[in-house]
Amino acid sequence: MKKENIIQADAGIRPYDFFAKVMGGKWKPYLIRGIAHRGYIRFNESMRILGVSAKVLKQQLRELEEDGIIERKVYSVVPTRVDYVLTETGKTLIPIYDLIFDWSLKRMEALNLPVAPFSYTFHGGDTQEDLKYLEKVYSDEDLAE
Repeated sequence: MKKENIIQADAGIRPYDFFAKVMGGKWKPYLIRGIAHRGYIRFNESMRILGVSAKVLKQQLRELEEDGIIERKVYSVVPTRVDYVLTETGKTLIPIYDLIFDWSLKRMEALNLPVAPFSYTFHGGDTQEDLKYLEKVYSDEDLAE
């Protein structure tokens, strides 16, 4: 992490600023919870499921790797296989994300806000609607090839 971006005039780093710098990014919670749920994620699969561009996904994975949250495992097989897995430090984030997810669901329910389809998939609680969405994503991808 580039610490010079978050060091304040008093030569200290505020913890909330540090957390925002490390965990800031639209897709990072999905990537972290996806790895926790499955044990690993793969680049193309994540790009397809999340609907994120390769450039943004690569950037967020690289940042998570540089910050010691995930590690990249390359297998010497043909074709080359790359898995992203949580480090021990990354695993410590799971209870935090669980709290944020649960709080958000309760607050959304209190405000009568609809929960988007596919919300539970990366969190570890696939619903039938989520599974149908994933089937559609993969069948659309198969048709495109």
